[in-house]
This record gives sequence, structure tokens and C-alpha cells, in this order.
Amino acid sequence: MTTTTLMALRDTGRFERSDDTTIRPWFTADWRDAVFVHCAIDPAILQPQVPYELDLWDGQAWVSLVAFTQHRLRPAIGGRFAAALMWPVATHAFLNLRTYVRAGGHRGICFLAEWIPNRLARLIGPRLYGLPFHLARLDYRAMRRDVVDHAEALRFTAIERAEFHSAASATLDQFLLERYTAFTCREGRGRMFQIRHKPWTWRRCDVAVEDDGLIRSFAPWFALARPVCAHASAGVFDVEIGGPKRVPTTFDPARAPASTWTKWTPLIVLPVAALLLRNQVQAWTFMWLLALAVYFGCKWATWRDARVLARRAGWQRSLGYLFAWPGMDARAFLDPNQRPNFACGFAAFAGALARTCAGLLLLFAIPRYVPDAFLGGWGGMLGLILLLHFGFFDLLALAWQAFGVRAEPIMRSPTRARNLAEFWGVRWNRAFHDLAREWIFRPLHRRTGPVVASFVVFLTSGLVHDAIISLPAGAGFGLPTFYFLVQFLGIRVERTRWGRRHLRGVAGRLFAVAMTTLPLPLLFHPPFVGRVIVPFLRAIASL
Repeated sequence: MTTTTLMALRDTGRFERSDDTTIRPWFTADWRDAVFVHCAIDPAILQPQVPYELDLWDGQAWVSLVAFTQHRLRPAIGGRFAAALMWPVATHAFLNLRTYVRAGGHRGICFLAEWIPNRLARLIGPRLYGLPFHLARLDYRAMRRDVVDHAEALRFTAIERAEFHSAASATLDQFLLERYTAFTCREGRGRMFQIRHKPWTWRRCDVAVEDDGLIRSFAPWFALARPVCAHASAGVFDVEIGGPKRVPTTFDPARAPASTWTKWTPLIVLPVAALLLRNQVQAWTFMWLLALAVYFGCKWATWRDARVLARRAGWQRSLGYLFAWPGMDARAFLDPNQRPNFACGFAAFAGALARTCAGLLLLFAIPRYVPDAFLGGWGGMLGLILLLHFGFFDLLALAWQAFGVRAEPIMRSPTRARNLAEFWGVRWNRAFHDLAREWIFRPLHRRTGPVVASFVVFLTSGLVHDAIISLPAGAGFGLPTFYFLVQFLGIRVERTRWGRRHLRGVAGRLFAVAMTTLPLPLLFHPPFVGRVIVPFLRAIASL
């Protein structure tokens, strides 16, 4: 697009004010050459990631990737002298990942992540506005968008169609584009600020995505988003940006940090107590004691973080969270304002009940007819996983939802995973995923980038499984950890150029199945099956 086209657009369209006509701008800027890529996603998947109530269109939540270039950011007062002081951060490219929310009486956008190449802006933006900035190399040429953050990248090309439009009222285009309030949340502190500019003038465009690994590494749930439409715009000019204001969030004040001592003591004391009993109980008993010690230690820590919400919800719901629900998203469970997003009809109940019965059959009936005790141990172990993780826990989720509690199933149809990253990042064991995201991935991602953060998550998972599996067996040390490192390497293979080209569709699904199932003997190694599982099955009269 030429400069002439850009300048002509400045004189078209009416001036659209923000929801608050008393806005006092702090800054003014031009936003040029914008490309919007809009995706629909299930609200139940997105809402736990967003600290505000989602604003839905046709029952769907929406997330958008917006790539543009900011020009001439300058203070609203101070003239040329103040503008000259802003030159180090005045002009640079942006990429933001945003969704659409309602809060504080306004409908606006919520920034989930933003990538910029300017280090000084990276220091200022989060502290002033709470903007979730990350450093990245951005290369925007014509309609080509290339963003690289550490080893991950986003690359796509947008091909514009012919005619220009303005977003009409009560249309999806207007819902996605004409937003004049922005929300952020940093360290549990919600902020909002308003903007004012002429309506976007845009063209529809077709987008060809070559690589979205950057977005999926930051937000694994993005794998479940469905691209719907895209817009390209020459930009908006003289955008007035108001100052930030505090606004309550669904995370606030429940994210107020708990006392370190009261939060983490059970997670230290309970496993140590289990270790002291190692030589006094059978191997399978020690396995369950250690697993439950780690589980309840994590439960307590998450409950302490949400203690303000727990007081609002009452002691009954707190007991339910601690002792009658396997998930680890305490804020969603305990918040009385949260509502279930999953259907809990007859079909869902029948499916969960069928899986429970199948797990019972596999656990108690099949092992008796297998002549080899080792094979029977494998069958009983798989039956136990099916019984608990896919059957009974789903029944618990449906029961809690029937009482109006937001309890999301911890397994999200893992057999539907289109690739290995989606399997581990979105669909398998949401309880551990919630902990890993809050305690490991997010803190490390800010300092080291997504690759190192993901590596530490898989390493931690391996070490925890090594403690619960290999320690009771007294052998096989390191094999469960190696299994999870293999999974990390598999995801890295998917993110290579070869993997993005060849591991798609059916090939991607088969790769995920092979990577998760073929190395299973590393995770559930023979000493564990023979010394722990087989005696346990005999103790419950399954073998």
C-alpha cells in the first residue's frame, strides 16, 4: 500500500469515540498496515486462561492475532519536545494475541500476549499498562508476517481481496474490530485503558499460515482454535490512548500471594512422612502413600492461593475441592461466580458411566484370564487408568457441574489430539497441566523463552513420575524421566521445518500415538509392574 492510500483513509469514516467520552489521552500514535486473523474457540477451553468474563459471539469465544506497526507514539501534551523524548520507543512492529471480554461495564479486548522487538518498550509497557510484552524479532514485508521468539516462530502471508469496507453495526466484523477498551492483567492486578480513533477501514483477506509454533508454545490451547476470517487494513491514525485504571478480575484478589510457609509446608512434610514409612509397608502401599502425599500437598498449595475465593464459597465447597475433586484449578472451582461450560446431559453421563464400567471390567475381570501375571499386571494397570481418569473423574465433573460448580474434566478427549504438542498441552491430565503452567512454565517463559520452559516442565514431570514409580519398585530409576524427555524431543521434531511439513493430518495423529504409546515400557517399566502393580492387583483380588 502506498502512502497516498494511507493518508486518504484518514479522511474517511466517522469518528468513533470510546465507551467513555471523558477519555483524557496520555499518548497518541498511528497504527499502520494491520492484519487481523480471527479464530473461534470453545469458551470452556479459553475462559480459564482469561482473567475477565468472555464476550461471546454466536456462543463462541474468539481469539485474534493482530500484526501491525506502531508509528510516532508521542505524549498527548508537550508538543515536539515531548515527542522527541519518545523516539526510542515511538516506532516498531507489534504482534498481539487478544481475546474479547466484558468487565467494568465495558466490552473490550484482553491482551493475552504481545511480541515486540524494542527492549526499552519491553521494560516500560508492563509496568505502566500491565501489557504482557515479550521480546521477539519481527519482520513485516508487505503482507508477509515473520515473528521469531527464541526458537519458536509465527509466519504467515495475507492476500488481500479487492474491496474496502467499514464494519457495520451488529456484525461479526464490528464485534471483532471496533473495540475501544483494552484490558490487561499482570501479577493478578487488572487494568483497563480506553482508546479513541476512527473506525477501521478494511479488506477481507486470505491467510496462509506456515508456522504457528510461537503461539502454540505460549498458549497450547490455541491448537483447538478454528480460523474463521481475516482482515487487512491500511491503519488508523492519531489514535488517542487513555491512562490505565484499576479494574477487578476473576483472579483478583484470589491471586494475593499466600504465606510461603503455610503454602508449601504440606508439600514437603507429607512426602517426607511417606518416605519414612517406606520400609514398614508393602511396595504398592508405599506407592499410593507417596502419590497421595504429593497430590494433597499440591491441592493444599492451590487452595491456599485461592483462599479469598474459598471464604466466599464456603467451607463445603472447599472440602469438595480438597477431597472430592481431582483437578487443580482452585480458582475456577471455588469462585461462586463461575458457571459450568461443559454440557452435562444424558449422553455425557452415559459415556462416563460406560468408561467406568469398562475400567472395572479391565481391572477385575480380564487379569484373571491372562495366564501370565506380568501381562495381567499391564491389563489391570490400564483398567485402573481407564476407571479413574476417564470414567470416575468424569462422573465427578458432571456431578459438580450439575450443582453449578465449574469442574472441567481433567482429560479432554486425548485420542482426538492432532499432534503431540496438542496431546500434552491441551488434552492430557489437565490437573498437572494447570500446576505446570502456573508454577513452572509461565515464570520461566518470561526469562528463558518457551523452549527452556517446556523442557523444565517435562523434566519435572519425569522426576515426579520417577519418584512415584521407580522408588517403590526399587529399580528402573531414570526410565520415567527418559520417557518424558522423549516426549519433549518429539514436540521439538514437530516444530522443525520437516515436522511442520510432514507431520500434519493423519501423519501428525499417528506420530502422536506412536510417541506416547511405543515408549510406555520406559514409563511403566518391568520392575514397577512386577514388584508394585502385580502385588497390588493380588491384594484387591484382581489377579
